[in-house]
Amino acid sequence: MTDFPPNRQTALERTDAIDPARYARTCNHLDGAVSRLSPYLTHGVVSVPEVIARLATRGIRPDDRIVMELAWREYWQHAWRHLGKAIFDGRQPLPASGHCHYAAEVPADVRQARSGVPVIDAAVRALYDRGYVHNHARLWLASYLVHLRKADWRDVGVAPARRDRHA
Repeated sequence: MTDFPPNRQTALERTDAIDPARYARTCNHLDGAVSRLSPYLTHGVVSVPEVIARLATRGIRPDDRIVMELAWREYWQHAWRHLGKAIFDGRQPLPASGHCHYAAEVPADVRQARSGVPVIDAAVRALYDRGYVHNHARLWLASYLVHLRKADWRDVGVAPARRDRHA
């Protein structure tokens, strides 16, 4: 059985199960009360306005944390639609040493969940096992890859023939 049954009913049940106060208190914890709606939003099973409208029937306020998180998601989706490939362009100049010192792929030990950093290896295993990684674990993994392992976020995992997408 999958953690994400591909149906609208599950997405609506997850929406209805959101406790806005508990979400706000614990969403940054790996075992926190996250919505687990991301795949359903990504694939259009439900939309952000629909989720917010459904939550509004239960008294959610515009300043509730879940609304702010959904609004950020919607903002970046809008930015992506507006900017297209330019969303991959850096907003700041590259370091003086230039782009070439960053690796163009995820290091093998990270791909194999053998980096030696428990939270990183756990995130990679979760991705392989469940196809889902908690938002903060995704952030930690991305930060680790870019800042410590020097993998260029624009190229990570991209086959060499496709790297021109942001050129």
